Amino acid sequence: MQICKLVGDTWTGAWILQSERDAAPAGTYRAWTGDPQDCFGFSGDVDLCHADGDGGYTLMTVGWTAEWDGSAWVFDIEGDHQGDSADIIDKIERWEGPYRAAYDGQNIGPDTDGWAVLHDNRCEDVVGVCVQEEGQKHWETIWVRESEAETTYADNPRPSHHSCETVRDSVEICHALGEGQYELLSLPWTVIGSTITGFDPEEFEESGHGAHTGDVIPGFAITDVNDNVLYEFAGLNTDLGPLIDMFGCDPVEGTGSATSSSSEICTAPGGTYGFDVTVSSEHAAVVFSLQRSNGDGTWEDLGPIGQAVGRGETANFTGFVDRAGDYRIIGTAAPAPLLAVTSVAQSEGVEVLPAPLDLYTALFTVTSPSDCATIDGTVVTGVCSDGVPFLDYTVVLDDPQGEVTIPDVATLTFVNDTTADGGSDYVYEVPLETPAGGGTYTDPQGEAGMDTITYSYADGVHTWTGHALWPGGSVDATGTATGWPGWELQADGTYIEVTPENYGWTRDADGVEIMVAVNPETTVSATYPAANPECDGPPPVEICVATDDGGWEGGEISAAEYAANKDSYTVWDEEAANNGCPEPPQEATLEGSVIRLRLCGGLPVGALLADADGPGQHRGLRPR
Repeated sequence: MQICKLVGDTWTGAWILQSERDAAPAGTYRAWTGDPQDCFGFSGDVDLCHADGDGGYTLMTVGWTAEWDGSAWVFDIEGDHQGDSADIIDKIERWEGPYRAAYDGQNIGPDTDGWAVLHDNRCEDVVGVCVQEEGQKHWETIWVRESEAETTYADNPRPSHHSCETVRDSVEICHALGEGQYELLSLPWTVIGSTITGFDPEEFEESGHGAHTGDVIPGFAITDVNDNVLYEFAGLNTDLGPLIDMFGCDPVEGTGSATSSSSEICTAPGGTYGFDVTVSSEHAAVVFSLQRSNGDGTWEDLGPIGQAVGRGETANFTGFVDRAGDYRIIGTAAPAPLLAVTSVAQSEGVEVLPAPLDLYTALFTVTSPSDCATIDGTVVTGVCSDGVPFLDYTVVLDDPQGEVTIPDVATLTFVNDTTADGGSDYVYEVPLETPAGGGTYTDPQGEAGMDTITYSYADGVHTWTGHALWPGGSVDATGTATGWPGWELQADGTYIEVTPENYGWTRDADGVEIMVAVNPETTVSATYPAANPECDGPPPVEICVATDDGGWEGGEISAAEYAANKDSYTVWDEEAANNGCPEPPQEATLEGSVIRLRLCGGLPVGALLADADGPGQHRGLRPR
């Protein structure tokens, strides 16, 4: 029979017996149809890209065989790659003499990119890199296999959206040198495509200026030509940012100093001040306030001075204070927008000023003029004269410089410190005259006999001495007391106590404050003359007092006792009938009466009338 016989590595046609074929091992002979291709086959290796299912590939080399089936060559490729729609298999072609066996490959035809993936990229992803031709300034984009990008082009920039255009920029910072000094630096970078060159963000933050706690760095971002942010830094000490923009990293030190002068004129005390300030480059704006010491470690705010002063600016403020004392000017950060100093309301309702910036605080002192006029020698005393309460006063004005213009009156103000009790203060005006060489004159408000004011002058000292009714006191035309503080006259001519009304509060046992004012002023104390019974209040009330024999006589009780129990008393009045007392009581009598008697029990009529008019007295009455 005719067969294909394997001789060595080659198949060839031969004639053998059927029995010989049956006895030969499998694969020794192959059927032969008479076509020479029956007696030979092909085998070899082929490259392919095995799909990983995620869009990538793995380069593989596998074996293959090809046999003639009588009409065509049948290729068998190792593995399950044939028929996998994603794998890319290269083309295969073999010749044996005039005979050709060919495999068209898989996913590698002209309508696919399989050929480039397999042959150009060797199944690898393609990435863009930026290259610069020698002598050229511009960068261009080329596409290379990923393995090449990581090796051959490892140091080349990468494009941004296929673009290798270049962006150059920089940021200015203030590098701290210590002790408040800085150095202006510029940190540049270049972006080629999407790659930052000339600036290492990691190094910048870990050991560079971004790690220098004292440096002043504004926030900045590094972007590519398409404004994609490649790196961003939030900034460092950004509150000092103006140090870069406005002062070129040369900071301005904040200072504040004050000068003052004190008045030497006693009638115009106080003084002037001047304040020179330079606002630090650290502070956006500062406003200033004037404060006066309370002497106990606290300060009274007197309000803002001048206008807000901006960063790095200088200013000079001047002003006037109307009294001596210790003062200070403080600076506080201005609110936005720049306004005058305002207090900050606390939850308890107490208002306090913002904390001052110490570097602007300036102290100054205004002293009082020397040898100024005083009335410290003034004396007031409560006195009682014939039951009338008076205030004796001696007003002493010591004016060594002759600066005081003597007013028309001096005021004696009794100060009511009991707040709501007893009414307002009481003011008495003493007319001030200065007769040449001294002398006396009349107080038009004074009471007869107590209305003379005596004036004297010697060595710059003016003295006025006189009297004034104590508040609440009054007299009649004869000078007899008719009123006392704390008492009120009633329509019936009696008095009731109304303290603290009618200036009853001036009778306090500890005295009452009296503020004496001429031009200077002082406060003195006086005590009501309550120790004198005549001035203690209204005189006793004379009342009718019954005598043992049924008559009346005059007796006295205090005005307070009478006011409290007036319905129980009758006032003794010598000008009234019976001195104003009730008529004596009448004795009982039966004269003119008709008496009807009924005799009973045989009792004598005389016995019934016995003692009718007293012991042993009997009336002659007739029975009916």
